[in-house]
Amino acid sequence: MKYYGNNVFFYEDYFVLGGYVWIHYDTVKKWIRKYRYWIYSATVLLSLGTIPLYLFNAKIMNFHRHLSQLAHQPYIMVYSTAVILSAISVSLKYAEVRTQPKWQRFSKLVRMTSLLSFGIYLTQTAPIILLDHFLTTVNIYVPSWQLLIMLPFGLLFVIAVAWLISYFCFKVPPLGILIGRPNWKKEKGKSCLIKRSSFDSSIFFVLIFSSKSIGANI
Repeated sequence: MKYYGNNVFFYEDYFVLGGYVWIHYDTVKKWIRKYRYWIYSATVLLSLGTIPLYLFNAKIMNFHRHLSQLAHQPYIMVYSTAVILSAISVSLKYAEVRTQPKWQRFSKLVRMTSLLSFGIYLTQTAPIILLDHFLTTVNIYVPSWQLLIMLPFGLLFVIAVAWLISYFCFKVPPLGILIGRPNWKKEKGKSCLIKRSSFDSSIFFVLIFSSKSIGANI
């Protein structure tokens, strides 16, 4: 089991599917819209299946934590594909409604967050360290099921703190360079916000909902 998960086909799957979507984008887009709710349902069911998968790996196969949680398992490959399809579906829906008046405030938040995305990627370490210290402290007092319930709040805490740090750097020269947004000089008469197309906003949603860390400056 030394090389468990080192299967080149699991890596190539995403490249092949990505290339297929790029070549047949319009057809795939229609298919996703047609079967949107089936995709959502499959994603939820597959997510529940990760729990028995972990128990099987840890209790029956006696894998240590790294192998038990390995992302490059056949089941996780299928689950990840479903998550990506769900993210694309949500993004397409958002692209349709983003120009409506009632969505303008949220659209502004998305545009700003897309500008801060690289900074969020860089600064997330700080809130993660704080969260780790907090969980280490309360771990001996709080049962596991309560920690599980607290998990979504922990994720929101990390995102919110990283967002605020990045926003502060974005607004205060010359700290913008720390998040990949140099702001040594601000030109008069120009807004700090860059207009984004619906495609850019959709890509941002894909990155958020697929739970992938953003490693490039959008």
